[in-house]
Amino acid sequence: MMPVTNTTSEDPIPQILNLMLESVVVLSDAEVVVWTNPSWARLLGYDTAEMTGLPLCDLLADQEILSLTGFASAIEDGFMAEHNVLFKHKNGDVVSTSASGGLLETGELFLIVRDNRRNQDHMTEESRAAAAERQRSEELARAHDALKLANEARERAEVLLRHSQKLDAVGRLAAGMAHEINTPVQFVSDSNYFIKGALKNLLGLISSYREAVSAIVGGAAAEEVQNGLLSLEEDLELGFLSEELPKACDLAASGLGRIATIVRAMKEFADVDIRDKCAADLNHVIENALVVAQPQYQDIAITETELGDLPNVDCHVGDFGQVLINILINATHAIQEVSRETGDMGTIRVTTSCSEGFAEVRISDSGTGIADEVKDKIFDPFFTTKEVGQGSGQGLAIAYAIIVEQHHGEIQVETELGKGSTFVIRLPLECESSAAEVVLTTAS
Repeated sequence: MMPVTNTTSEDPIPQILNLMLESVVVLSDAEVVVWTNPSWARLLGYDTAEMTGLPLCDLLADQEILSLTGFASAIEDGFMAEHNVLFKHKNGDVVSTSASGGLLETGELFLIVRDNRRNQDHMTEESRAAAAERQRSEELARAHDALKLANEARERAEVLLRHSQKLDAVGRLAAGMAHEINTPVQFVSDSNYFIKGALKNLLGLISSYREAVSAIVGGAAAEEVQNGLLSLEEDLELGFLSEELPKACDLAASGLGRIATIVRAMKEFADVDIRDKCAADLNHVIENALVVAQPQYQDIAITETELGDLPNVDCHVGDFGQVLINILINATHAIQEVSRETGDMGTIRVTTSCSEGFAEVRISDSGTGIADEVKDKIFDPFFTTKEVGQGSGQGLAIAYAIIVEQHHGEIQVETELGKGSTFVIRLPLECESSAAEVVLTTAS
């Protein structure tokens, strides 16, 4: 069989064999090279022509067992399974290969030889690619973990900031609350003092009645006893006591009710800290916020409310209450600036309604309004138009974070300079969690 050197388009198989990366060798029955493709020659460092006529045993490394037994001994049923074969390069180097083959109809032996070094290089490249992919995966995992930790740290910082702002609000409201509670306490104290004195007089009158009964039974003149009792009733102002005692009791009850309302509102504002959202009565939360903020605005503004029928809304109750307090305090400050010039009381108006799948809360004030050049900045952290020391610039920034980021709602402002502002809060009505317990409802 002659070496394939010239090919024609009529028979593409020799051309294909010459272009193969694998080495193809045809041996005589004496295992002498009779044909090879260029890949085999290049593998062992020979020219194609040099290979023809070389005994195969001269091309095998000394330690190769097949150099002793011959390739024909490895053939079974016309085919030879793949063997690791060590060939000898022209320069003496050992070349590791994988060889398989079989017998042709002519009795000649053919071998297909693959260079293990190329396979190893390919495997090494795959290993490097796999290692690089693992490294990228590990880096992504580390980056993901770092981002998760950063987000957790940010969330903790936001919670701490909200709690700090709430404590600051509680501190600023505490003095006003103490004064607010002191007034009904005084009502109760005065009423109690009056009732105590009246009760002493009435008990004395009852004792006189008993003595009068005993005197009449003993034979005293009834008319004389009656005149004595009438005189005593007049001295004790029995008619006045009969009229004022019920009023004093009502006044004491009213004062205690007012104290209970203030304490309950303050407690709910300060204590509600529920991690998960829960269904709540927003109108009740608004009423509590108005009670808590009342010491701030009661000498500056009157309040008007128009609270519509709302379904329970899924929200973080404590955080939503904090938003309301922040906006009410801002409204008070805005009205205060106008009141200094006019001396008139301002107005804070709060309304609620349902609109397009949202619960909408509108808080309007008759304050100074907001200039156009700062309107887009009012929700930015640390931005404030107040004098140094009077505002941290966190109230509305926290309100924005709570409503938009935490509740997926909306908060915006409608304002006209010199006329006042209206903050519009919209919370989605659809509950995002299965927690449907109402934790705050209108007090009975």
